[in-house]
Amino acid sequence: MSKFKALVKKLMADGKSRTAAQKIAYSIGVNKYGKKGMARKAAAGAKRARRS
Repeated sequence: MSKFKALVKKLMADGKSRTAAQKIAYSIGVNKYGKKGMARKAAAGAKRARRS
């Protein structure tokens, strides 16, 4: 499981909806990696998902 999905799952356990949890996780990632960094991670995740 990716760190993003784990964070979304944790936020959902705290009572957030799936979309709210995803937005919060994305904003945390952007603060840490920047928009370009998050785009690279999303592309790598999509590529990995297509392979399996």
